[in-house]
Amino acid sequence: MKHFFLLCLSLLMTISDIRADVQVDTHVYNQELEALKNSEYYKIIFDHEDARQSTRQLRRDIENCKQLSFVQRLVRTVFLNLDTIVVNAHTMPHLYSYINTLCATHGIKTPTIFITTKSNFYNAAASKLLMSTGAIVIGQKIIKESSDQVVEAVIAHEIGHIKYNHINKIIAIVLACCYAGYKFSKRAVKNYDATLKIYYGKSLSPFKASIQIIHNAIYNQIFTSLALMVLVNKRFERQADRFAYEEVGNGKGLIKFFESIEQKHQNHKDDLATTSKVLSQSASELAWYDNLFLNIDYYITKIGFDLYRAKRWLYHNTPMGAHPSPASRIKAVQKYWADNNIVESV
Repeated sequence: MKHFFLLCLSLLMTISDIRADVQVDTHVYNQELEALKNSEYYKIIFDHEDARQSTRQLRRDIENCKQLSFVQRLVRTVFLNLDTIVVNAHTMPHLYSYINTLCATHGIKTPTIFITTKSNFYNAAASKLLMSTGAIVIGQKIIKESSDQVVEAVIAHEIGHIKYNHINKIIAIVLACCYAGYKFSKRAVKNYDATLKIYYGKSLSPFKASIQIIHNAIYNQIFTSLALMVLVNKRFERQADRFAYEEVGNGKGLIKFFESIEQKHQNHKDDLATTSKVLSQSASELAWYDNLFLNIDYYITKIGFDLYRAKRWLYHNTPMGAHPSPASRIKAVQKYWADNNIVESV
């Protein structure tokens, strides 16, 4: 009897696990967003087809002003300029509850939550300036095209940026570089008669000294950019990723998100290849001059895409870019699973 009971319990747990796996790809956040967009009060804010843009923007600004003080709006200007609307526990309760619970669990104050009103923003971002609570913006396109698991992984990544104060650290590095550049420029101008005369053969006029100050400022900007590339780029992104898959435990959603980014890039490549075949097959049906100009258009498009691919590779694989490649980020999650004997199925 005891063995029979244990067998039944084991089967019940197995069924529960199967049901949990089946329920992974829910779209509660998308349904919640659609309900908000179609509500009588908010639909004008999300309506970009209507010509009354000034009215739409005014309604959006009214809602944001009700949620945020002048100082808060000033600090969050970058996010507000993305044409966003603040959402809360009343307008999107499920999304707010997830973010609020996640932040409470990890000792973080719940940030201001923005949703883009435009449907073509497939991205998310977060920032925390000084001692503010911070803010997170979520692209409407991510919510519409992704499962709840993926949305939560993206949010966890962005909350990681807030938890580890990445924006404040970047500001500190920039200020340190600017101060170093200022001291260098001040010293150079103060002693230009003694030091820079070596290069010019005579004392510098005030005008030339001003030119030298500008030169030093440009040099300082380059130095600051290089310092950020070496000290910051990609490190903060990897740390935010680790927060999502180590501390929050949502490596599955993170992998699915990166795979979707890779798939979008592959779709663009496939579309070009298909277009090339269609153009070749249609040659006999086209006038020679149409065929010529369409081929020129195709190769111009292909060259542009190849240049984009090269730029994308440099961005992901050198210090020039802030984000590691999606493939390397997927491997990081899988390595963490392997190192910790975690069995996951994506």
